[in-house]
Amino acid sequence: MEALHGRRVMVVGASSGIGRATAKCLAGGVAVDADLRDPDQCHSLVERAAASVEQLDSLVFAASASSLAMTADAGADVWRTVLETNVMAPALVTRSLLAHLTPGAFLGYLSSEIVGQPYHGLAHYASSKAALEELIRALRVEHPAFRFCCIRVGATPDTDFARDFSPDLMVELTPQWIARAKLPATFMAAQEVGAAIAGAVGIAFASPGVDVQDLTLRPPGGPMEGDFPEIAQMIAEANVSGSQSVAPATDPMASPG
Repeated sequence: MEALHGRRVMVVGASSGIGRATAKCLAGGVAVDADLRDPDQCHSLVERAAASVEQLDSLVFAASASSLAMTADAGADVWRTVLETNVMAPALVTRSLLAHLTPGAFLGYLSSEIVGQPYHGLAHYASSKAALEELIRALRVEHPAFRFCCIRVGATPDTDFARDFSPDLMVELTPQWIARAKLPATFMAAQEVGAAIAGAVGIAFASPGVDVQDLTLRPPGGPMEGDFPEIAQMIAEANVSGSQSVAPATDPMASPG
């Protein structure tokens, strides 16, 4: 896309999944490693990236952490991981990035369709993404010179989202997800989602007078129906085949729906 030519975009969470697909669609670049649960590394990540390009025109924050646990079983570590990675990290990265942004810069943060549509076993993840969305709304008020976009993503199995999920718990909860019409009949591919996000960045550059505040990417069609155990196994296999060994704090994830 012509609008992307010469633009400098920082993709956080480009090691795999949707983040990697987005980065590939935007073009090659410089890789910078960081543990996003470490506040100092959130700052140094930005400083190291900015050192090579001086100023940045856009941010795509695709990194996220997730796990599967019923609220009654989710301990402090579960909550701490998702809140530090999904809320604190984007807040701290953005704080450090503000001084390096060009006027009218576009900043997109991956949230999830799960916000406001609770799933069994994902209350902690949904809560973290709801907090992220409130952060985005606050950033719009406090920094009107920049454009902040909430990018809600639906079912995309070929990511690391369910990498650490218990297969047994997934099989147990899938019938409840289907019964409550939480799972779609079709899934998206990370490459397609990454291309759509890169396209949204291009549209933002091509239309500097337009503030794209909310974008939802979801599979077409209605909810999933069928044999519960068979579907649960299919989902578990899809997630296993799409997962990679990457530290949770740097994983790019997509929501399950």
